[in-house]
Amino acid sequence: MQGNDLQSLSMRWKHSEKRRYYHIVLSQDLFGDWVITKAWGGLSKPNGRITHVACTSHEEAAKIVHRLIKLRKSRGYELITDMGSDN
Repeated sequence: MQGNDLQSLSMRWKHSEKRRYYHIVLSQDLFGDWVITKAWGGLSKPNGRITHVACTSHEEAAKIVHRLIKLRKSRGYELITDMGSDN
């Protein structure tokens, strides 16, 4: 996944030992601004957390997404869904 090739995507990870999930979505809002939505929580719990990160550019969003991917891998999460788009 190259930084400039990243358009919109949805990625979901899980950590089987800790029974946790982490989900990110990169998309554009109605005004054309790039937004990263992050959600995480316990696999067996009904509640979790969600945040939205507004980005000043597509390049900034791509850098943040790549940093999140690296962080999830380093913390032992397994990628279970990767739905990228080049729209």
